[in-house]
Amino acid sequence: MFQGQRVFACLTLAACALAISPRPASAKNTRDITATMDVPAATSLGGKALKPGTYKVIVGGSTVTMKSGNKVAAEAPATWKQGSSKPPYSSIVTDAKGIEEIHFEGKTGYVEVQE
Repeated sequence: MFQGQRVFACLTLAACALAISPRPASAKNTRDITATMDVPAATSLGGKALKPGTYKVIVGGSTVTMKSGNKVAAEAPATWKQGSSKPPYSSIVTDAKGIEEIHFEGKTGYVEVQE
């Protein structure tokens, strides 16, 4: 019984050490945000044409990537902005030039695409 408690204590200490260990500044926002979104009409992202269809949208750091299946359909630089509310669903905002913003369900932050 004593040995089991010691193993548990060691694992707990290791987990705490990992949780509070310093991370480089570049690792601050390394978790990608992903969502599956429909593009109802032809548009563009980063100068690449996108056909209507369903895409996997991935925002990692300061880049937004749209994938169709396993292929990268388009990429563009992006900037995180703070919204005022959490939208009930994910959406893409377009203008005449292409995709302008990407909003994610349940997140106040959204991505502004830099063309």
